[in-house]
Parts: sequence; structure tokens; C-alpha cells
Amino acid sequence: MRKIDRKEALSLLETYEPLLTSRQASIMDAYFRYDLSLAEIAEEEGITRAGALDAIHKSIAKLKEYEEKLGFNAYQASLRQNLQKSLEGDNKAKAKLEELIEHGI
Repeated sequence: MRKIDRKEALSLLETYEPLLTSRQASIMDAYFRYDLSLAEIAEEEGITRAGALDAIHKSIAKLKEYEEKLGFNAYQASLRQNLQKSLEGDNKAKAKLEELIEHGI
């Protein structure tokens, strides 16, 4: 599995957190939002450090799977990129943005 950076993990978590179990969401919040160590998470959740790490890896895999199937983050990134270009006067980007908004929102 490709290592995920904190920014990507937080983005995926923000979008797909409701699809995780409450325990997965709690562990992911603790690790990525509150920057707790594996030992701190393990103590809080009543599991081992290895169990905490395993839960993080499984949760990340699930979040990536959701993004691969649903593509909400990629769609948002495309909207942002086209919006920025249209604000800079790129008519082609503006047309693409209008198309995305018409068909996707």
C-alpha cells in the first residue's frame, strides 16, 4: 500500500468519515486530527499499539476505496482548479466549470 500523507488522509477523512465505523473514525480522528501517538490511541481505545496501527491501515484502505469508487475528492479538486483558472480569465476553464456545475451539482 502506498503511504498516505497527512493532508490526503485528512481530506479523505473529511469526505468519507461517516462511512467508517465509529471505532475507525475515532482512531483516525485521534491519529490524524489530534496527532496522538499509537500508544496514546491504544490506551484510549483499550487495544494494543499494533491494533491501533492495524485499524489505521484498514481505515485508510477503506477511505481510498471509497474515493476510487465515488470520486468526490477528485471532483472537488477539479471544481477548485477550474474555478481558479476561470477567475484568472481562462475561458476554457470557465466553460468546463459551468459544465461540471450543470451536470454534477
